[in-house]
Amino acid sequence: MELEKKIAVADSGGTKTKWLFDIDGEHTITIETDGLHPKELNDTKFQQLKRLLNTIKIDEFELHFYGAGCKDQSGKAAMENFLAEIGFKKHFVYSDLLGSCRACLGNKMGNVAILGTGAVGAHYSGDNVVITTSGLGYILGDEGSGFDLGKRLLRLYFDKLLPNVIVQKINSYFQSSDLILTTIYGSAGRKKIAGLAKIVKQYENTAIIRKLIDNCFLEFYKNTIKPLPQLETIYLTGAVAHFFEDDLRQLLIERGIVVKEIIRNPAEVLLEYHK
Repeated sequence: MELEKKIAVADSGGTKTKWLFDIDGEHTITIETDGLHPKELNDTKFQQLKRLLNTIKIDEFELHFYGAGCKDQSGKAAMENFLAEIGFKKHFVYSDLLGSCRACLGNKMGNVAILGTGAVGAHYSGDNVVITTSGLGYILGDEGSGFDLGKRLLRLYFDKLLPNVIVQKINSYFQSSDLILTTIYGSAGRKKIAGLAKIVKQYENTAIIRKLIDNCFLEFYKNTIKPLPQLETIYLTGAVAHFFEDDLRQLLIERGIVVKEIIRNPAEVLLEYHK
């Protein structure tokens, strides 16, 4: 009799990757690592991953990897090579957007948007992503994302428009005001900027921050949600969607759109999908 295959799932966004290894159908090992974008793979991330996975016989698992930047063939190929070098013998690479669609809708048609470190929307046929909205990355797009929230907060900071309590919070976050520009233009700058979304959430009832949030999510609606077809309902995934759930539900219900469900991290649902 053929042994039942072991399934593993990884869901990778701009900030972190969540790995789930189904050991025996009842017990799951969960590991979190840095985000793995095909254009940001390096030896540091390789060694970190090897170290964190060294207690798991990864060559026994069939891995389904969902990641940002894995939609086009070059990104997919780069990730496949990286995973093979890590030690996965059987692995499949998909876009994070397809992962969110599968987690939210299974084999049903509908609309899904990711709102985490980045932002992107999709119309899903029940099998494939047939329309993609926004998805231009943090330089040209990602409206409403953690990066967008953080960037807007920094703009207010440098324009000296923030209350002193928030200024001090930002200085503490970067350890020193002198380190802010060096940090945000460094290799981990995008992740560090996106992390400022936590400060935005903490001070969401401050007038200037409330205006920032409203403007940010209105741009998200215009660029990512509004262009989608059959817009009576939508599903959302990602940490920003999770933490700003009330704002997003209110914004969309005012425009006749019902948020059916918000899944912070699709990995658990995707593991069941593949099992």
